[in-house]
Amino acid sequence: TYRDPFQTGKLINVKKTEYKGSWNVYPYLPSGNILVNDMYHGLFIVAASAPYDPPEPPILSAERDGGGNANLSWNVGINVRGYSVIRSFDGSTYAKIAEHIMGNSFLDN
Repeated sequence: TYRDPFQTGKLINVKKTEYKGSWNVYPYLPSGNILVNDMYHGLFIVAASAPYDPPEPPILSAERDGGGNANLSWNVGINVRGYSVIRSFDGSTYAKIAEHIMGNSFLDN
């Protein structure tokens, strides 16, 4: 290819023959697999996995205070990236009321 790397108005022929990397990546397969194409080695099919083990389930306690607020607390498990709190007012429909909680408690008032 011809380029003007010094912006002098003169094009020079730049030949880089050592391309390293993938030419094409397709991460949209229903299986979750990722297709990676490399010009030297061909097609790779990559199965993505989480970079950590599944987190341990927390041990949870819930208490009501004198004002009718619910105080939730739990132990922070290993490999946890945060907690969410989902609540139901009618017993059948649930809504997320808090997310990305990094601590070990939540006060629902």
